[in-house]
Amino acid sequence: MFELADPLALLLLPLPLLVRRLLSPAPNTGRALRLPERASAALLDRAGQSGASHRASVRKGALWAAWIFLVLALSGPRDLAPVSALKVSGRDLAVVLDLSGSMVRDDFFL
Repeated sequence: MFELADPLALLLLPLPLLVRRLLSPAPNTGRALRLPERASAALLDRAGQSGASHRASVRKGALWAAWIFLVLALSGPRDLAPVSALKVSGRDLAVVLDLSGSMVRDDFFL
């Protein structure tokens, strides 16, 4: 069974829309790169207006996907399915260490 630890975190999903609606846009300072007419036309032809709008929509979609995944992770999804017991098989292993005085004696000569 799938459950959220904090389902109220899903209320944060429309937060970017609210922020965009409530905050005024940044003022345009008028700073721009000024190019000669021919150079700017060549750059616009090369870039293509449809490519720029496509990149902008892909970027916006990626940002929304990241926001949705972030909020879902914040809500704490968890799976409460019962876990079946694992079949136990194996061997018991013991390590024995002899620290008596007879172990100090050298058995082999090289």
